[in-house]
Amino acid sequence: MIEDVIWTIHKLGIAATDPHMDGYIQFGKKKDLYKILWEVEKQLSRCSNFYGEDEWLREHAQDVFMEKLEGKL
Repeated sequence: MIEDVIWTIHKLGIAATDPHMDGYIQFGKKKDLYKILWEVEKQLSRCSNFYGEDEWLREHAQDVFMEKLEGKL
């Protein structure tokens, strides 16, 4: 299930940045991405903090930092 959600988000990102699409289509896809972001933020704000969560988030931040240094992002 999570793979389907991530794939859908990925497809929206591709469409939002596709140079062959016009700005009207691209902006529509970007708006969809924002709607997903806002709903995810809303649901996360309702969740408790769990043991190990802070460490897991720090590890993710480090991974993102390394990807940026390596030019992958």
